[in-house]
Amino acid sequence: MTSLLRVRLPVVLCSCLLFLAPPRGAGGQDQPLVTQIDVVGARKVEEATVRFKLKSRVGDPYSPEVVREDIKALYGLGYFEDIVVQADIFEGGLKLTFVLQEKPSIQSIRIVGNRKLAADKIKAKIDLVEGAIIPPGALPKNAEKIRLFYEEEGYYQAQVEGREDRISPQEVAVTFNLVEGDKFDVGEIRIVGNRYLKEKDIKGRLQTSELYLFFFGGTLKREELRRDLDRIRAYYLDNGFLDIAVEEPEIQLDARRKRLRILIRVEEGSQYRIGDLSIKGNNLLPEAEVRSLIKSRAGGIFSREAMQGDVVAITDRYAERGYLFADVAPVTDVKRAESTVNVALEITEGRQAFLNRIEITGNVRTRDKVIRRELRLVEGDVFNSTLQQRSRRNLENLGFFEEVKLDTKRAAAGDRVDLTVDVKEKPTGAFTIGGGYSSVDGPIAVASISQNNLFGLGKRAALTGQIGQRANRYNALYSDPHFLDSDFLMEVRGFENQTRFRTNQGFNQSSRGLSLTVGHLLVEEVFGAATYTYQRVHIKDVEDSAPSLVKRQAAESGGVSNTSSLAFALTRDTRDSFSEPTRGLRARAAFEYAGGFLDADNNFTKYSLELSQYWPLWWKFVGHVRGNVAYGESFGDTPTLPVQERFFLGGVGSIRGFRNFTISPRETEGGDGITGGNKAFFINNEVLFPLYEALKMRGLVFVDLGNVFDERGNFEWSVKRSAGLGIRFTSPIGAIRLEYGFNLAPEKGERAQVLHFSAGTAF
Repeated sequence: MTSLLRVRLPVVLCSCLLFLAPPRGAGGQDQPLVTQIDVVGARKVEEATVRFKLKSRVGDPYSPEVVREDIKALYGLGYFEDIVVQADIFEGGLKLTFVLQEKPSIQSIRIVGNRKLAADKIKAKIDLVEGAIIPPGALPKNAEKIRLFYEEEGYYQAQVEGREDRISPQEVAVTFNLVEGDKFDVGEIRIVGNRYLKEKDIKGRLQTSELYLFFFGGTLKREELRRDLDRIRAYYLDNGFLDIAVEEPEIQLDARRKRLRILIRVEEGSQYRIGDLSIKGNNLLPEAEVRSLIKSRAGGIFSREAMQGDVVAITDRYAERGYLFADVAPVTDVKRAESTVNVALEITEGRQAFLNRIEITGNVRTRDKVIRRELRLVEGDVFNSTLQQRSRRNLENLGFFEEVKLDTKRAAAGDRVDLTVDVKEKPTGAFTIGGGYSSVDGPIAVASISQNNLFGLGKRAALTGQIGQRANRYNALYSDPHFLDSDFLMEVRGFENQTRFRTNQGFNQSSRGLSLTVGHLLVEEVFGAATYTYQRVHIKDVEDSAPSLVKRQAAESGGVSNTSSLAFALTRDTRDSFSEPTRGLRARAAFEYAGGFLDADNNFTKYSLELSQYWPLWWKFVGHVRGNVAYGESFGDTPTLPVQERFFLGGVGSIRGFRNFTISPRETEGGDGITGGNKAFFINNEVLFPLYEALKMRGLVFVDLGNVFDERGNFEWSVKRSAGLGIRFTSPIGAIRLEYGFNLAPEKGERAQVLHFSAGTAF
């Protein structure tokens, strides 16, 4: 680095003459004024940045000390390797020229010696880029970043050295030389010094794990290991060991086996139990109710985690009654001699909070009223945290938003809170064209266009067409959940289906119709709906192998019949999510009446009840049980339940492990003609677990059972049973289900296992 200040000889002489001049004022000679400041040589750095760092100002007296500070400040930017200040007489004062020589820029960055890790991945870990300069200390700092990257990949003996080579006055080449060494995996983790808590339970809390199955775990990341020490401390504290000490881990290298051995020493100390447990400050809630909310008990092990859960449970109960700012402080008195902790839960209830205003943000397309009508909180009402959570769930279940956040903040008035509803919208319209294979319809081609948030008003419209080897299906739907801004649902659907059963059942069938549904929320979480449907069914291409009831129905009026029906349904849904539920119940009871005073050709009634329960098991595993029972009967001049209304089971929507619609009574014992039944039930038992979050892919194992009965028999516990596994995920054409089922007791003509595939449907 050159000297801090260089000036031309004439200027030095001028300064001497000025110094010898007669003094001015009491302070001696005045310094000449700075009349101009120039900056020369700033190319990579903006001149404005340079001037911002200067303390010298035009119009101020010239000061060598200020100029020295300016030079130091410019060097501090890290962009210059030489700075010269020239002073020239100019317009009765001095012109200062800052001549800057910038550091050379990086012409290239090379990684040398890497064989195990790709150069582009290594470069992504450093903060040097071509075209920029090298800040002071950047080479050793980035060499260490590369070494740590290698360490995270298991190369604990890696050595990295960085150097720069001047290839021109303005450019340098940067090279990082690597010696990678061997890869080491974590072969063993030992907890030393534990007496009360089991080693396997402690290791189960760690993110660092031993290598297993040759591929999984085994990578040591030092930052994660440091967090693991905190996890061990937290686990001990949650089990009453308040004096726990966890030492720094000892890492041993086994060069022969290329394995790491990690030793973590702990000193547990005594296990503390709860002595006295008192509750203070509760006026609104009786002490018995408060105690019923908490898990901590006198004489039990003192657990920090359990205590925090107790605090949350109490504050949540107060928040349900509007006391949003209630505070619960656990005050502890540790008695080390007795290894006990006396706990006092001191409650400050505060005042009841009222909702001041609701502010909605983040919605670009969706109208405010669509969001507000899903909220169960009203401005001016007493705040209720349960209704806040229910409002969030309602908004999530709309399917319009990627994220929904409901936050409260205290308003200007002490007993008022504002609620902010922040949403992040996602695309709700889709155009799909594609093909695939369905275990129901064979090879298929699909085209659809839909909009689930039409004009941002929450209305839904969809057109869908599917052409398959065994079936063609066309649907048009318009749904308005708040018809004319009321609380009534109005839905219109038109459909046409063409199914070809001739190959396996001896006939083909086509149907077309229109339905109109009106629904309304009757009480909280209970929805009632009424649906009128008019349908025209044509049974054709009947062969001799077809069941006799099909032949009889086909013989009547050329196989053409009309159905006019009215259906009523009650649905109660408490699931925490419609798309990926983890807990809650969905129950649906339905009754359908056709013919009679509604006229048309077919007269029948049908009843159905479906229950579907979800509950969390452990980690992200979810249990699911779904049961369905259905019954139908004809009346009037309709001798039996029509073919198109009869019940068949088998397939992805009922009992897996059986071909679609093959579980059915047969026309004759042991015969091939399946007739369907007027009674059916099935039960699905599932355990679901995550596989790949990006696609919302979940795996499952299942056990199914059920059967179908006709008019000749009653319900009985004679069941078909199956078990299997599968995956579900979301694709551009809808929800995909791929499930493999095994028939646990195959009979004559039944397959031992069946692969099921479906797209766009889920229960």
